[in-house]
Amino acid sequence: MIQSVSCLPDTLRSLRTKFQLTVKDVAQALGVSERTMQTWEKDSSKMKYEHIRQLESLYGVSQDCIFFGREDSFSEHLRNRKGGGNFDSG
Repeated sequence: MIQSVSCLPDTLRSLRTKFQLTVKDVAQALGVSERTMQTWEKDSSKMKYEHIRQLESLYGVSQDCIFFGREDSFSEHLRNRKGGGNFDSG
């Protein structure tokens, strides 16, 4: 399990909102409950490494972006992303 990093909850919320996703959308994509996702966004839980990897894939960003909030990674991805904010969970 990955111990919480101080900016991780803010980054999780920021990525989710930038991609115009709900907590439910992300929770379903990761195979976790909405409550678990909400807990991660409040920094009161540990995340498994597999969930970090899933977030990398979902948002098209690096672990550095997820853990340390390096927005340059996902800001560029957003600029290059077609359909801005569309989400396909399947």
